Amino acid sequence: IQYSGLLLSLLRRSIKPLIVILPILITYAIVLTAIYLKKVLYLCPNCHHTFKPTLGAFVKAKHTPKTRQLKCPNCHQTHYCIEVYQNES
Repeated sequence: IQYSGLLLSLLRRSIKPLIVILPILITYAIVLTAIYLKKVLYLCPNCHHTFKPTLGAFVKAKHTPKTRQLKCPNCHQTHYCIEVYQNES
């Protein structure tokens, strides 16, 4: 969708198609982030406590593909915490 809006904007030499698509893209990104955050927990490498960060902390944190720099609510230290998936039960 984003490429279609961008391509249409370039071909028509108008920003309107991109502006029309933008709210859809933002909504899509928010929904995907919320779904992803529901399915993961983070494991503190210091105290081995698993926790779920707030949405703000999750979005703002530095990260690698499998870790995220978060402050553990148990030991209150900031580390690159390991991403673990929750059971679907």
